[in-house]
Amino acid sequence: MGDKINYSEKVLERNLQKRVKEIGGKAYKFISSNCTGVPDRLIIFNGRFCFAEIKSYNGRLAPRQEIEIRKLKNLGAKVFIVYTPEDIESIIKYITDERN
Repeated sequence: MGDKINYSEKVLERNLQKRVKEIGGKAYKFISSNCTGVPDRLIIFNGRFCFAEIKSYNGRLAPRQEIEIRKLKNLGAKVFIVYTPEDIESIIKYITDERN
């Protein structure tokens, strides 16, 4: 497949916002002052939602992020870790799939 491109978090976040806007959804920056470790974005489209944590190619989840993501998943939420534009397309596919 070739070499992996190291996309910055900023580039990935902009691309995510753009793609979600193109389908008519919202990608809210999710900042919680009382709960560290929550994912970067809350994505909403057509009554469906998911969370996205954005990382550069070599980025790793902090222990607190792993805990919060596990809690969200245990509550039934879908959480994506975004390292590449392909991961963004996986979010778009998930959020637009009416079976979800």
